[in-house]
Amino acid sequence: MQLCLSTEHCLGFLYGKSTGTCQLSSFNHNTADRSDQVNQGWMYYEVFKGCHSSNCPHDYTLIAEACLCLRVNDALPYDKAKQSCIDAGAELIRIDSALKQTYLQQYLSNTIGSAVQRLYIQGEKIRNIWQFTDGKQMEYFSWALGQPNNKVGESYLFLSPTVQYKWEDGGKGTFAFICEILL
Repeated sequence: MQLCLSTEHCLGFLYGKSTGTCQLSSFNHNTADRSDQVNQGWMYYEVFKGCHSSNCPHDYTLIAEACLCLRVNDALPYDKAKQSCIDAGAELIRIDSALKQTYLQQYLSNTIGSAVQRLYIQGEKIRNIWQFTDGKQMEYFSWALGQPNNKVGESYLFLSPTVQYKWEDGGKGTFAFICEILL
């Protein structure tokens, strides 16, 4: 998939089930009559071309596997961090799957290491229920050992390099934060 994303005319790839080989394709087999190649033991996989670094604003980084652009920002209070993302046409990062968590952990470990203490992510505890900023109840969590500790006033979510970018609950403060743009 990465090769297809980096090749201008690639729209997808064909996978040969019996041979275990792949071929890049500049022809979208899903929008045309099924080709002989697709019908003879080959599966076609379309690659969403919106997942390309040219679709990210200049100060954002593409995480192609998750099809998102992200930017780590300097410390702000939580409400200002959320608004800063919105003003940039983004949102505070919403981690809603193990896959997205993994890609984010890898990216942060390789780029910022332990340069920041904590990073705000989307999620607020309202009436003892963790919710995204749109009010949807959170279903996925990646808590660090001993978290959430549910201390009074700890109603916000953070990633911390000291726990391999797993989640911690905490109170309002001034911390770095991550904005995301989904492609």
